[in-house]
Amino acid sequence: TATTTTTTTLRAMMSASIYWDAYMQVGYMPESADGIRIVLTNGEPCNQAYTFKVDGPDVVYVGEGDSHESKFNDYRESFDLSSQFRSSDILSFTGVKLSLD
Repeated sequence: TATTTTTTTLRAMMSASIYWDAYMQVGYMPESADGIRIVLTNGEPCNQAYTFKVDGPDVVYVGEGDSHESKFNDYRESFDLSSQFRSSDILSFTGVKLSLD
């Protein structure tokens, strides 16, 4: 049998950066929130996790993976992040324009 090879050329690529620490620093946590670990996860097919540590108003990226202490599992709260914000609460950042017009 004959094999057909198709060559394609990448025409465009789009990327987005989400500044999670900025979202967490806009007053959602009280000053007394010290040592709280926030683990952001995404679902199938990626199954990634990223951990942040909250100390009052300061949010620090800990690293990739779920690094919370399992002894605190009983205190875990979980929710769909997109359902927690009204459109007026969403922060926006500017970047490079996509066209010269």
